[in-house]
Amino acid sequence: MKELVDLLNQDRSPLGNTRPTPILDPSVQRTLTNFSLITHGFGSPAIVAAMTAIQNYLTEMLKVVEKTYASVGGGSGGGVTSAQPLQLHAGGTLDQPQQSSAGKLKDRVMMSQDDPAGSRK
Repeated sequence: MKELVDLLNQDRSPLGNTRPTPILDPSVQRTLTNFSLITHGFGSPAIVAAMTAIQNYLTEMLKVVEKTYASVGGGSGGGVTSAQPLQLHAGGTLDQPQQSSAGKLKDRVMMSQDDPAGSRK
């Protein structure tokens, strides 16, 4: 997404009476100029604004998710800490760091203490 925003920011399509010096490959610039003419000059700036907003939204949501997982983990050894950041993939999925065997065992012990009757499904 960032690459597309960077490419659109390099667009030197003519607007009004201005004719900026092109810096992109002529075939790419020709396509962007056609897009600019079709959208009356609003196409590239609108896409850049929308993608920037989406990028900012995803960044803020990632901060919320990291903060939530860090507070849920609370030092039990199984949670995500700031030393183990979550990875956001293009499909919108999050990778959590793998929990160690000791952490899994500790979680099982904690669960059995919370449920003394031992009722499991």
